Amino acid sequence: MPTQATKEAGDALKDLDQVRREAVETLRKDAEAMVADARASMNEAGAVLNRAAKLLREEAETRARTLATDARARAEAATDTLSQEVRERPLTAIACAAGAGLLLGMLLAPRR
Repeated sequence: MPTQATKEAGDALKDLDQVRREAVETLRKDAEAMVADARASMNEAGAVLNRAAKLLREEAETRARTLATDARARAEAATDTLSQEVRERPLTAIACAAGAGLLLGMLLAPRR
């Protein structure tokens, strides 16, 4: 026949087991909440990074367009200047072209 001490020890073990189950359940819920919070934080960070990347891309595109426009304007100005110089001094332009052709020919010709 079980003694009072045995019965009390059994009750204490049951209580202890119940406390353990509750603690495990609390830890599980806390862990799930932490995982959900981490996912939400990661999603938010991802959205922030996407917005930042979009802004940087737009800024880069704007800068590239500006540089291309500037380069085009400079090239057109240089072309206009060169055309004007050729019209004003056609013999000088022909002599410069002939000299450049001769120099390139000498540089690119095979050595004998």
